[in-house]
Amino acid sequence: MKANTAISFILCGLSLWQLAAKTSPSWQKLGKPNRLRPLNKRGIGILKPLAHWVVSILPYLSYVTILIGVMTLVQYILNVNLGIDEWLFQETGNAVGTSTPGRMAPNTAFNFVLLGLALAFSHQKRYRMAQYLSVMAWAIGFLGLLGYLYGISAFYGLGRSTEMALHTSIGFILLAVGILLANPDRGPVALLTSDRALRLLMQPQAIAALVLPPLLGGLILQGTQLNLYDRGVGIALLSVLNTILLATAIGWNAHTLSIMDARREQAERERYLSAIAAARSEELQKTLIELQQAQAEQKQAEQKYRSIFENAVEGIFQSTLDGRYITVNPMLSQIYGYDGPEELIASVNNIGSQIYVDQNRRAQFVRLLQNNHALWNFESQVYRKEGSIIWISENARVIRNPEGQIIGYEGTVEDITQRKQAEERLENSLSLLRATLESTADAILAIDQDGHITTYNQKFIELVNISQSWLENGTFKQGLKILLPQLKQPLECLSQIRKWRDSPNLEFWDTLEFKEGRILECYSRPQMVGNLTVGRVFSFRDITDATRAEQHIRYQAFHDSLTDLPNRNLLNECLKEVLEEAKNSASRVAVMFLDLDRFKTINDTLGHAIGDKLLQGVAGRLKATLGDQDIIARWGGDEFTIILPQVSSRIAATKIAEEIIQTLKPVFSIENHHLHISTSIGIALYPRDGEDGETLIKHADSALYRAKEKGRNTYEVYTPSFDLLSSELLDLENRLHRALELGEFMLTYQPKVNIKTGEIKGMEALLRWNHPELGLVSPAKFIPIAEETGLIMPIGEWVLKTACRQNQAWIESGLSPMPVAVNLSVRQFQQPNLVKKIAQVLEETGLEARYLTLEITETAAMLDVDFTRKLLRELEKMGVNIALDDFGTGYSSLSYLKQFPLHTLKIDRSFVKDLTVEPADIAIARAVIALGHGLHLNVVAEGVETVEQLDCLRMLDCEEIQGYFFSHPLSPQEATQLLQRMCLQQQVPI
Repeated sequence: MKANTAISFILCGLSLWQLAAKTSPSWQKLGKPNRLRPLNKRGIGILKPLAHWVVSILPYLSYVTILIGVMTLVQYILNVNLGIDEWLFQETGNAVGTSTPGRMAPNTAFNFVLLGLALAFSHQKRYRMAQYLSVMAWAIGFLGLLGYLYGISAFYGLGRSTEMALHTSIGFILLAVGILLANPDRGPVALLTSDRALRLLMQPQAIAALVLPPLLGGLILQGTQLNLYDRGVGIALLSVLNTILLATAIGWNAHTLSIMDARREQAERERYLSAIAAARSEELQKTLIELQQAQAEQKQAEQKYRSIFENAVEGIFQSTLDGRYITVNPMLSQIYGYDGPEELIASVNNIGSQIYVDQNRRAQFVRLLQNNHALWNFESQVYRKEGSIIWISENARVIRNPEGQIIGYEGTVEDITQRKQAEERLENSLSLLRATLESTADAILAIDQDGHITTYNQKFIELVNISQSWLENGTFKQGLKILLPQLKQPLECLSQIRKWRDSPNLEFWDTLEFKEGRILECYSRPQMVGNLTVGRVFSFRDITDATRAEQHIRYQAFHDSLTDLPNRNLLNECLKEVLEEAKNSASRVAVMFLDLDRFKTINDTLGHAIGDKLLQGVAGRLKATLGDQDIIARWGGDEFTIILPQVSSRIAATKIAEEIIQTLKPVFSIENHHLHISTSIGIALYPRDGEDGETLIKHADSALYRAKEKGRNTYEVYTPSFDLLSSELLDLENRLHRALELGEFMLTYQPKVNIKTGEIKGMEALLRWNHPELGLVSPAKFIPIAEETGLIMPIGEWVLKTACRQNQAWIESGLSPMPVAVNLSVRQFQQPNLVKKIAQVLEETGLEARYLTLEITETAAMLDVDFTRKLLRELEKMGVNIALDDFGTGYSSLSYLKQFPLHTLKIDRSFVKDLTVEPADIAIARAVIALGHGLHLNVVAEGVETVEQLDCLRMLDCEEIQGYFFSHPLSPQEATQLLQRMCLQQQVPI
């Protein structure tokens, strides 16, 4: 039974049960007690509302039954699938209660429509129509039952030749009877339930009529107005007629069934044979397709193998036992230098003698194959066709026949000549590296990322005094435990180690000072493989002697060699620190400029030796007079500078000045000479007279000149006066007009030193004005006046001639030739006949052009770019060297820089000054140096005054330096002496 059929029976049964529960009169006439009570009276408690709801919907279940039946009939009539079969269930072939999945039969669906309508009419109290419809459904169900009982398929196969199931027929009969009994006593029910009707039904003719639906006869009789007797006769006649019709139907159906059975048997046989033939045909077709696919796959595999064989990047071969090639691919012939596989196979009859350089290598190849059946990475030297020798690597295995006997060899060949050459180069490089490592004067140590020692040289063992066995088994951490106790400052060493551990790519320099007195310089940098840091390399150098010499040179650089007092360089540093401290503590500082009166007369009369001893005596008395916190420096010549930190007031400063004057009044007894000397002092106070050292010194210098003007042997405190300053400038300009005529100008020479070798590579001529009354006048004072008045032109020409003449004198005296640099002012550079004048000066002095360097500023060069380019090219043709001075402070135009024929770039002192503390200055210096190297220019750093600046410039790969660290500007005599010493020593340690 289909699922939808079962659902329809359930719905009809529920609807019928609710209808019968209303106690119809027909039940009472049959004498059956009414045992069914309405469902809506049995609800109790909280179930009562639910019971009322269920009872209220039961009458409408019949409409659902009608809907199911109608939709099923529509599917058959219109030949469409509305999904009614799968309304609630997906039926399968083995579902419980059904034999074959499929739709509800059309006669079944029609019966459900009839029963649903009958139930609907019953609920609407249209009893007669309900009885007629139920009788029709009963008749259809009864015919189906008779069909199954008598084997008449025409009865249960009504409709569209789909069979009504036996249990479906019985269900329809029961439902139809139930509907009839549930309706009131009218229509066919009244006839059947009367006494007469019961007696007539017991007669034979009535019993015979039962083979057809007796209710159908009752329905006809009910429709006529016959009496009971007439109705009995009618029933008998109908029974006879039904019997005849039934017999005819049975006979006709039997005949039809026999024919249909014969045809069905023949059709089944043909269908069976056809199915077998179709199955065999399908199997053959499938086998044919599989065979074609296998052939296609085999062909594709062969093509793929052939492609791999022909296009392989390695040589492929098969060879016989006696050493002939059977098969080779193009790559193997290419490796051996043959035009193709055919030529290689035809040309080589004995692989061992024709291919292998060493025939014993071929014999070893065969022996290993026969013993191990395969071998990998067998390397040999072989001949190419033209006779050259290459390296190959072979992978091979034996070939066996079905009996397991070895019949040949096959494998691959790779040309490894380049790899072998690379290995040889690597081995040579490693050998050279080891030789270099052992021959270097530095001690070398390398560690990996985990701190394990990877390499070292013998110098390291000797320098650090560590056993070789420890180096082979120890770690860097263990080595620190041995090294740190020997150092004077182990914590600084640990701090440096933490820095490069936190920043593995950091390079650093450090010095290790041992308690025993040795000093080692340590340089370390990361070991890189590509962009990956794999370890760190340390180099150590014993710089004990060099450090002591450097310390001595540094001491000399910051101290006066005659008086052992701090010089101008150290004074500037000390003054900077004192002012910083005074600023923080809101205290006062006094700066004194002290000049010995008429010292030049003593020096000229008694000689420099007496003069030097007098200066030493003055320095000694000054030290004895002043306190320990006071700073005394020799500024130059007979000038001294004094710094008085934390001076309480102006009066306190003047009292100290008076004490100094009184201290110098007693006679100086020097080599039987009794000398009397006085001094003039200028005083400037911080912060009243200036907040920086340069200003304070300048104002103290001004006060000193004021004291000299007052008659010497006195002191003067600086007082600002603009009128006085204007008068001084006017006086200075007047004196400047006569200075050249009176020979008051002089040149000093400052060396340019190679930062790596210590050699003096050149001199820069610096103009100084040594006024008989004013003394040395700062270029910062008179150069701007000379530029403004035009006096710079004759002064510049004098400087050029004097410098060239001095350089030629040095060359003629046998000193190493080197260029001397002369600064050109803006006005000098812009004069139209500059090239002609320079040529005349060189001709007059006899100096070769290559030993002259002209320094120009960026400002001068960029005033007229075209003029500058033309002028510099003419100077270059002449052979003169061109240096760009103060680079970085002006335009710094890179686009024009590459157009100028320059030889040197000079880094301005303003960048060097704070090089060790200002990252921006480091970046600028690095950029200028890199730019100079990129343009193939020499780079010189000006104003180098400290060892820290020197180390930083060395790290930045600067070539040359110039500044007080090496030497202050020297007089011609001092410069000559320095060059003579350097010529003997060849270089100076830096």
